[in-house]
Amino acid sequence: SVCLTLAFMQHALWLLCPSAYEEEEEDRLRFVATLVAVLATLWPGWPFVGVLFAPFALESLLAAIVKSRSLFRGVLVIARRGISAGLLVGLPVAAVDAYVYGAATSPLVNVFLYNATRGSDALYGTEPWTYYAKNLLLNCGGPTVLLAAAAAAPLMVVVVVFEPTTRTKAAVSSLAPAALWVAVLLLRPHKEERFLFPAYASIYASAGLAVGALCGGPPPREDTNDNTRSASAASQEAKTTHLVLVFVRRSLAFIAILGPAVGLGAARIAAMRAYYAAPQLATWTAVATRAALDYDADTPVGVCVGDEWHRYTSTFFLPPLARLHFVEGHFDGHLPRHWDASASSVVAAARADVAAHFNDENREDRARYVDVATSCRLAVDLVLDRSSDDDDDALDDGSRRRPTLAEALARDEREHGVEWRVVHAAPFLDAERTPTLARAFLIPGYSRSRAVFAQAVVRQRVQAAKRADGRGESSMMGTSSSSRATTGSSRRGDRPRASDGEL
Repeated sequence: SVCLTLAFMQHALWLLCPSAYEEEEEDRLRFVATLVAVLATLWPGWPFVGVLFAPFALESLLAAIVKSRSLFRGVLVIARRGISAGLLVGLPVAAVDAYVYGAATSPLVNVFLYNATRGSDALYGTEPWTYYAKNLLLNCGGPTVLLAAAAAAPLMVVVVVFEPTTRTKAAVSSLAPAALWVAVLLLRPHKEERFLFPAYASIYASAGLAVGALCGGPPPREDTNDNTRSASAASQEAKTTHLVLVFVRRSLAFIAILGPAVGLGAARIAAMRAYYAAPQLATWTAVATRAALDYDADTPVGVCVGDEWHRYTSTFFLPPLARLHFVEGHFDGHLPRHWDASASSVVAAARADVAAHFNDENREDRARYVDVATSCRLAVDLVLDRSSDDDDDALDDGSRRRPTLAEALARDEREHGVEWRVVHAAPFLDAERTPTLARAFLIPGYSRSRAVFAQAVVRQRVQAAKRADGRGESSMMGTSSSSRATTGSSRRGDRPRASDGEL
């Protein structure tokens, strides 16, 4: 998101450069654009994003050579500008890195070597090239925006050839950064949706160029002969006709291009909110409320997650005295770790943790896991209907199936006479069992009827009291238990049921 914001800023500054009235003003704009580009490359610690700004550097070099009428002077201008921006950004970044890590080091170099030369990014999952194609179609306002961006490619050639003085930079800048960035991403086996974010500025700029070319048009030629009234009337009629044509052209362009893009974008946003964002927000709000009610001055409230650890939103959703814990699940990679509370400062904790508790091979550290009985008072889980897949504990490679959070809670119930009560439940899309179109877009009359929902549940550990017949009875109101909630899922839009304690 930081690279996305800075890329939009740099692209806007680049577009402003040709509109400067004075040479000094253009030089200032180009320096600020260079500064933002260097900031986006060095500050977030993601050196690959520098590829986005290669077209800007090339265009700036050509402009400097043309203005100075000397190759040497043009190169000198660009070098001075780049070195100045590099020192302004690079020195503070290097100082902060050295202070935090306790030694002179370059995270930029380490990231590049780790991903580009060692290929260690494959440890975190691989995807085919179609992964980025699907995400671009979903996240850039639908296929119409991408088609508009692709249409800008031939327009770039026309503009560069016929209007080299006014629109060359805007045309060249439209698709070149995005094309380079996507090409770099396709070379890497590990792919994530967020990696595409920095290219959005280039994609939308090219789409705007294409739509602008479709909506605009050359103004009518002025008749310089004003000696007759008929010539003046003809000129006014030509202007009126031109305005009408421009209005019709813009209306048709909106209906044909922007209309579908807005509709698909709205359907995508609605799907993301209804299927994922709303239930997650409601679930973690319920966790925060329950944790505040279950407050104990001596012991922090343990909130435990299993395979759903990656959906954890933020510590801002937990009260100060609540603490997130991990329970062993199917995931066998490297998990996050809490800051060392005994350290004298955050910097001291970072220096100690990096060497002692982290590795660069995505190896599992079992010290991250906690015991449910001693550390968990609330649990967050996604209940999927996968019972048929879990009948056999033995896997194909001869190993045993790893336990789930629900199974750990059920074992705690059996061994300690407690009950893990469902205190909140919300419908959460089961993406694997929902058709692609229905889960990608919330289409009225179609998506809801075909969507399959699981349950995002919050469970609370309550002490069960013994009844006269020897059977356990919960000390809290409600009847839902973890053993009953682990096998069912809500289908086709039906809201899952929870106990009377649902928040």
